[in-house]
Amino acid sequence: GIPGANYTHPTMRHWLEKSGELCRKYNLALYTTTAMNTDPAYMELVCSHANMICMSSDMGIFSKGCQRVLEGKGF
Repeated sequence: GIPGANYTHPTMRHWLEKSGELCRKYNLALYTTTAMNTDPAYMELVCSHANMICMSSDMGIFSKGCQRVLEGKGF
């Protein structure tokens, strides 16, 4: 990433679009994180390319779940 930039930055947007294209081509999930954003156009941009999105408020829950799986404890 680029410090302080989001997906409206030209370089970030390019790689979001390119990553989305490759993930669709190879049937892979594209996971990204984003801060809470109430701008519908921005969220449409992110959602149109990524198929697994974690908002900043979800990160703690998601991280703990991943850790439990890695430790063999399940969800």
